[in-house]
Amino acid sequence: MRGLKDGYGLAGLIVILVCGFLVLDLGGPMKAAASPVKITSPAGGSVVSGTVPISLSMKSKVSFANVYVDGIYLASTPAAISWSSTNAANGVHTILAEGYDSTSQLVGTTSKKVRVKNEPTPTATPTPSAGVTISSPKSGATVSSTVSIVVQNVEPVSWVNFYVDGTWVASSPPFTLSWNSASVANGEHTITVNGYNDSNGLIATAAMNLNVKNGSATPTPAPSPTPAPSGSPTPKPTASPSATATPYYSLLPSGSALPSDSTCASGAASDTFEPVPANATYNNTMPTASDMTTYKSEATDGEGGAPGSYLVRADGQFTGTTDAILKWASCKWGFDENVTRATAVNETHWIQNHIGDIGNGTSLGILQIKSSDYPSTCEAVASSQNTSDVTDPNCYSYLSTAFAADYKLAQQRACFEGQVSYLTSETPTAGYPTYPNGTSEQMMWGCVGWWYSGSWYDSGALSYISQVQGYLAAETWLQPGGVGE
Repeated sequence: MRGLKDGYGLAGLIVILVCGFLVLDLGGPMKAAASPVKITSPAGGSVVSGTVPISLSMKSKVSFANVYVDGIYLASTPAAISWSSTNAANGVHTILAEGYDSTSQLVGTTSKKVRVKNEPTPTATPTPSAGVTISSPKSGATVSSTVSIVVQNVEPVSWVNFYVDGTWVASSPPFTLSWNSASVANGEHTITVNGYNDSNGLIATAAMNLNVKNGSATPTPAPSPTPAPSGSPTPKPTASPSATATPYYSLLPSGSALPSDSTCASGAASDTFEPVPANATYNNTMPTASDMTTYKSEATDGEGGAPGSYLVRADGQFTGTTDAILKWASCKWGFDENVTRATAVNETHWIQNHIGDIGNGTSLGILQIKSSDYPSTCEAVASSQNTSDVTDPNCYSYLSTAFAADYKLAQQRACFEGQVSYLTSETPTAGYPTYPNGTSEQMMWGCVGWWYSGSWYDSGALSYISQVQGYLAAETWLQPGGVGE
């Protein structure tokens, strides 16, 4: 969905039925039928501040409604709904309500724009600053055995992550880490500390080099830590609620050999968790050999910034639950499966047949692949921008959940490996690395944000990253009603 500027495209959209498929459109000269759900408060165009009560009126066929702000799920009726506008930047925001019948089918939608005006103006994207320092040991020191790494933090830094050579090892509190230096080989190693605020936003970082010199050059085996996602103080190595869905797949460093399709299929096969049964048809659809011949002929020269050598590896040859598919694709492309799950929440709340960005390139599938930027995934819609063409057999990003996840992570891996050449000319927000010069974690999150903004650590990407990290910390896909609504 490169180039999208307003979430996953729900805000302000009108729901219409085309050829039996749910699609979203920005509207046109034809007047839409009256929606059975309406927002009665606040009034459209009104200026709001602080806590904003949101009231709805619903006709009898509406059993419940979901409310979104700027495309991000807020709450559902029948509970009283209010929105804390102090967490939003001053300016125009869109409140969207979707009404569902007793069978959970979407029957109507409505939206209103309001202007937020709070004082003082909240800062949407904090710039990293010197709020954390490593006070002991001194940079360049020679160490051995157990080393106390002492961190000093200055508000608004409230907690930190510790890393050794880019690999997460612990989170505060406490702010002193007892590190067994014998767990690494003798020689120079880098200690990094990232500082986060109460909103889990990265606002400070510090690094130092140490020279490890122990009696044996062979490191003592140590448990392999699970890389902690930026913005999450507590690592979560077991993401899937299915007790048999092991192993857990984490981020593979740049240059790693990627697992085979069959290896990942075997690892994901036991994942029976399915919070979105409506995806069943799409989850059990795989492109045929003929489909793949056509797709590869179109993708081989690359698109969207990624070389064709990455894209032709995407084939969507897996079936299973929605969770199993996201796990399989994460394994295949070497990404943390929880980050993939959280990204899918941010894009569509795991709904494969979501259609967004009508009139702005048309985005399709669980991870919202924009047909105008990635035409090989749905040539029919890319050519016509007619959403009824999603039924065309070559519209793999809409018809197959596995292909949609496979292709998106192929693009993300190309980005992670430093293969999206145009990003090298991007100037990131102050405090963030240039492309492709970040740590593994910085590269991974930068590429997550790139999928949204098309740029490298710009304001749009940072906002999107923050949203994904919020869903990651909450594990929204495990919460009742968290996905599929």
